Amino acid sequence: MILVFVAIAVISAIVGGGSKSTSGTDNDFSAKSACNDFVKARLKSPSTAHFNEDTVTHVGSGYTVSGTVDSENGFGASLRSVFTCEMTDTGDKWHLTNLDFIDGGDVN
Repeated sequence: MILVFVAIAVISAIVGGGSKSTSGTDNDFSAKSACNDFVKARLKSPSTAHFNEDTVTHVGSGYTVSGTVDSENGFGASLRSVFTCEMTDTGDKWHLTNLDFIDGGDVN
């Protein structure tokens, strides 16, 4: 089951994840949004995700987004996880180059 989840997340990140809005939105906001999508693809209950204090740094076309996310695990307990996305702005799409995702402990 875990292997299937990981395979789906990898395929999603490579094929369809991280599409970029070109409607003049701020690149930092767009980077956060794309990273949140990449992170949600790895959660057991993505609909319960609540992102906290994301930070964005960038140099050239490279962006790094770091933060925490609270979400429910398979048993309904709320957990906090730490993430860092490294991405490249290709002009029309975000390309995920690295995602560090550390499952955390109980939020309560």
